[in-house]
Amino acid sequence: MPKKNKKQKRRRVEAEIERDRFCHSSCRKRPRFAVPADPEALAHNNTYDLLPEWYEDLEFRCVDCGATETWTAAQQKWWYEAVKAHIHSRAIRCSRCRKRRRDEREAQRQHMSKMAELKANAKR
Repeated sequence: MPKKNKKQKRRRVEAEIERDRFCHSSCRKRPRFAVPADPEALAHNNTYDLLPEWYEDLEFRCVDCGATETWTAAQQKWWYEAVKAHIHSRAIRCSRCRKRRRDEREAQRQHMSKMAELKANAKR
């Protein structure tokens, strides 16, 4: 059997990733540690896609710091079913970067409220 070059391997891997991306959970076997989805609790959000039958842990790379983190099935279940987030939304920031971003927004809110208070006092 002839050896495959890097381009052929890359094409094969990309095709597998694309196939898995568009393959609904019903055409795959349920993973052992998957958390079942509650279709009644999911918000459909005008999507034509099928809703998931289960959630499984997903690894992702943080867009801010580049760290690899796992978005657990339990976190996904909470995000999609309790918060009613859009079914195509995904985790993009690690927990440290999310906390840092929240803290920055809170500090900015406090600063802006102080500035508004100072401006109101200056007009008196």
